[in-house]
Amino acid sequence: MADLESSLNRALFGRDIPTDVAGMVRELGGTREAAEALGVTQRTVQRWTTSTAGQRRKPSTATVGKLSTATRRNIAGPDRLRRLRGQGSNTVTKGEMGMEANKKSYMRDRRVTHELTPQRMQAVTTALIRGDTAKAAKSYATAFDHNYVSGFTFGDLEYITFD
Repeated sequence: MADLESSLNRALFGRDIPTDVAGMVRELGGTREAAEALGVTQRTVQRWTTSTAGQRRKPSTATVGKLSTATRRNIAGPDRLRRLRGQGSNTVTKGEMGMEANKKSYMRDRRVTHELTPQRMQAVTTALIRGDTAKAAKSYATAFDHNYVSGFTFGDLEYITFD
């Protein structure tokens, strides 16, 4: 069971995203590909990932952010992102969710199929690619408020899928 943010990450990426620089560089295909994605030299990327203690350099925070975004975009796949953003998605959400009304909680285990418009899917995927899972979760929850039932909340979720 997981929260909404990690369930959305799993739905788009299908696996954990590396958080260390070397892992992100590997995910992009190596130092050459990472350098091309970031607009730096291959040698610069090699300095970030070397195992030799005296030669290792730390990339700037902004560069790590760009590397993370490029990694997330690569894992999600450009064709899949284009399709999800252009057509929207039928989503399936399974887990504990519900609403509160009249001081009563209606949280229970549910399986809800819901259609996300292309605009809403664009907001969710863009936030996930940028690493802003809180914003993605807010966009996803807002879609439920507008199209399903107002005040809907999420507890522990088993999964979310995007078709």
